Amino acid sequence: MTTVIKSMSDLTKNIESRIIKALELTRDEIFKVVSQKVFDYYEEPVFAAKRNPDPTEPEYYNRTHKLMESLTASHVTKNRNSYEFTVGWDDDYLTFRYSGGFGNSKYNGITGLQVLNAFDSKTHGYTVPSSHNYFQEAIQELGGREGIKNKFKSNLKKCGVPVL
Repeated sequence: MTTVIKSMSDLTKNIESRIIKALELTRDEIFKVVSQKVFDYYEEPVFAAKRNPDPTEPEYYNRTHKLMESLTASHVTKNRNSYEFTVGWDDDYLTFRYSGGFGNSKYNGITGLQVLNAFDSKTHGYTVPSSHNYFQEAIQELGGREGIKNKFKSNLKKCGVPVL
C-alpha cells in the first residue's frame, strides 16, 4: 500500500509510527531473552525438588513464580524528543518481601530486589549456589549496548526506515 505524504506533519507521523514499531520489536526481543533467562533460572536443579523430590535439595524452595510473573515490558512512550520503553520489574516487585522459607537466615523475608541481585550472582536467594549470572548472560546474548543498537537499526529497516 502506498503512503501519500501531503505535509511535513504527515511525514513526521509516518516516520514516528515506524520508529515506534521498530522500538516495539526491539523491546520484544529484549523481553524474550530476559524472560528465557528467568525460565532457565527456574529450571536449575534447586527448583526441581518440587517436580522430583530429592532429599538433597532444600525444602524452602516452594515456588511462588512471582519473579517470573512480575517481569514486564512497558509500552513505547514519547518523552519530549525521544521515545523510551522498559523491560524489567516494577517497584512493587522490587520492594515485595517473600515470606518465611529461610529459617533463621539473615535472608528470611528477602525482597524482590535481593532475589534479582542473587539472580545475577551465581546463587539462589544467597543460600544455594548456582552456576549463572543471568543478567550478564542476557546482556551478552543481546550483544551488549552495541548489539541492542544493531537490533534497533535492523528493526528500523524492517519497518521501512532506511538507516546506515
